[in-house]
Amino acid sequence: MHSLLSLVFYRHFLYSEIHGEALPAVDWSAPAADLEAILDGITDPAAAEFLERELWATRQAFASSGRADQVAVLGGVAAAVFRGNPYRTDPQFTALAGPPDVQPTMLAARTMGTISRVLLVWLGLVAASLVAMVVLLVRARTTSPWRWLSWLATAVYLGPIGPIIHGVTRKRGSGSARWQDSLAAAAISIGGYAVAWVLALLLILSGGEDPGPLLLAAYAAPLLVGLFLIRGPLWAEAAGSYGRAVRRSLTAELTTLHLAVGVLFATTLIFDNRFLSTIPHPSSPYSLAMIGLAATAGVVLLWPLHWWIARRGFDVWPADEQAAVRLPALRDSWWMPLAALAAMIGLIGSAATVFG
Repeated sequence: MHSLLSLVFYRHFLYSEIHGEALPAVDWSAPAADLEAILDGITDPAAAEFLERELWATRQAFASSGRADQVAVLGGVAAAVFRGNPYRTDPQFTALAGPPDVQPTMLAARTMGTISRVLLVWLGLVAASLVAMVVLLVRARTTSPWRWLSWLATAVYLGPIGPIIHGVTRKRGSGSARWQDSLAAAAISIGGYAVAWVLALLLILSGGEDPGPLLLAAYAAPLLVGLFLIRGPLWAEAAGSYGRAVRRSLTAELTTLHLAVGVLFATTLIFDNRFLSTIPHPSSPYSLAMIGLAATAGVVLLWPLHWWIARRGFDVWPADEQAAVRLPALRDSWWMPLAALAAMIGLIGSAATVFG
């Protein structure tokens, strides 16, 4: 028992009932000489133990209120009177916390109410987007389960933007340099990364304080989902071999992954430090909004990236009937994922500097 509130309750309501006599009143703000005179006269071991606990708890209260002078006084009294007692080495009693820092104001109650109403509208739009996406996929006679999952993910995290992108990219012509191909590739990629980010957040929120595994989860989850569950299966439809598609997709995957993780990580950091003061749990509608904003920003970045890759003569979106697939190889395009990695570090570093 080291809480000052618990000690006060114990002193006034329990101690005399248990020990048959009341404790002497002690003014812990008194000078050291007066306190030592009172405590030196205590001969009962139970009373001495309780008063020492009370001394350390009160000392902590003085530290929290900025009374450094009395903190020093009580420390000296404890050393003079309670020599050899174990509490002097117990951090539960001796650890000090100074006055709390003034925290920056987060969102006002009225603002949070407005955001909550907007979230309800957004959830309705997401539900309608899922229905619209199902209709579009049925009309397009989509049979690939990977395309179904990928497009449904875009509807969840991009809302109405997902069905709109599917609609404008559905009747595209041949040629990977068309802007529709780049837009479809950006939407599908960010949808998979958004799902992976939910898994990463679950790992981060359930992890400990060691940042190494947490950062690994934030990078590995999107990589594994994007490469093995999105890009690999989609390109396997054109390449004919899942293993070959995964291997050949690695350079493009790392390039888009780095930009996407930069956006997702930076957005989560901003929400954590400036809006909600914590990372929202993935089951929270605030998490859906946070990842949705990050996914929208991700599409804005990944669309021109895929268009640029297509302009260099590479395929960015599998055609229904495609005899050959040309994807960037690591041996001649190694600088692409490295440049994207630098952009990722810049995005996260900028967010940490400005909003951290």
